[in-house]
Order: sequence, then C-alpha cells, then structure tokens
Amino acid sequence: MLTLPNYKIGSQIYESANSIVYRRHRKKDNQPVILKILKQDYPTQRNSLAIGKSMKSLTILI
Repeated sequence: MLTLPNYKIGSQIYESANSIVYRRHRKKDNQPVILKILKQDYPTQRNSLAIGKSMKSLTILI
C-alpha cells in the first residue's frame, strides 16, 4: 500500500492497468478524499498522443 505523509491510511478501492484509486483522509482536517495514482511516472507515447489530441479540443475561459 502507498504511504503518503499528509493522508491517513485508507483502503484501495480500484486498480486498473494504468492507475490505482485509494480512499484516504487528509490529516489536517480529517476530510475524506479519493486519490488516483498513476502506476507509471510518465505517460506512454500512446497516452501522450491521446492527451495532445484532447487538449486541442479544449477551450479555456478566463
């Protein structure tokens, strides 16, 4: 199980080929949180292309 200093130990609620999802509580205010952690440090080339294509269709409003 992943240890993070600012979160209380919780449970793993989902795992896929690319990520793991945990249920935790933030220590400073005991707020329940869901953390999604990628298994790889960097996206694969295929994931990078998909991210690039999806970003082209995003509109940013300021």
